[in-house]
Amino acid sequence: MTRLLHSRLRRAGTVSRAATLLLLLVCLTFPAHAATVSKKYQLEKNRPMGLDLAAGNVRAEQVIFEFPGSVLRLETAGKARVGVVNGSSGKVRVGLALALFDESGNLVAAGTGGNKGGHVAPGETTEFSIFFYYVTDQLSTAASFQITLEAK
Repeated sequence: MTRLLHSRLRRAGTVSRAATLLLLLVCLTFPAHAATVSKKYQLEKNRPMGLDLAAGNVRAEQVIFEFPGSVLRLETAGKARVGVVNGSSGKVRVGLALALFDESGNLVAAGTGGNKGGHVAPGETTEFSIFFYYVTDQLSTAASFQITLEAK
């Protein structure tokens, strides 16, 4: 009887160690939480605007709104080009969201962008294009914008 109890306790200890190891591995495989920050600015069309927006060591430093946008001199959807700098020591995935508002605070357009695959390397500066598709009738009335930067 004592031998049987000792054997079961030893197996229970092995199971317990295995369960602890499994739990540790599961926790380590979850992605790190993203740093997210958002700020509202007055909008200036067709000229570079400096931004003061940082999620950890990742900074959105500049935005240029192009209304209307163009590619090879052909008119396209309006867009914003956002300059982002990775000041961290590791690779990051960047997400951006822009919402445009008229003088009365009504939402007139919105767009998102960021890394679809890959990362921004440490010390690298990257420019992301955010396009404003579909809801564009009141785009010319945009007077302010809110930008959200997410880095993970």
